[in-house]
Amino acid sequence: MVDDIKSWKEGHFAQIEEQLSTLEGLGIYIKETLKNFCYRYIQTTDEEVDIKSPQEGFFIAESTEHDINKALQTKNPLIKQAIEKKQPKQVRYMLMCAVREFQKKRGVIDIVAVAHWGAPDFAPNSPEQKMKKIEFKFDDGLDFRNHFAQYLEQACELF
Repeated sequence: MVDDIKSWKEGHFAQIEEQLSTLEGLGIYIKETLKNFCYRYIQTTDEEVDIKSPQEGFFIAESTEHDINKALQTKNPLIKQAIEKKQPKQVRYMLMCAVREFQKKRGVIDIVAVAHWGAPDFAPNSPEQKMKKIEFKFDDGLDFRNHFAQYLEQACELF
């Protein structure tokens, strides 16, 4: 019985390592994990969040909150204060992951969370936004799988 469990565990870890050994496999895992975080952190009242991948290794989830009362429910006091001061008609939220390096199962991913109240144009370098960037370095597929969500969580503290 113990040998069966040990064998299953070794096979399971090998399967994870294999799946996450390619940029494509890594991307599938990133996209699915992002989807779960979107529902928790940036899902808005009137639209479902779609995760786009405009280029290989880059993923962006974006939503716009049109109900300012909902946007004011943020736990971040700086964002809440800025929204109260500006009183925009909408607030945009973004969660992005960019695979900066990936070689032989090791890699570096930049995770960026953005809250932007500079409606209607949402200029990229506007002072009317707050951004949090986290760098996640991993040594292999298991390291990535075991820690990716923790790093996403750190970025999502912005919201």
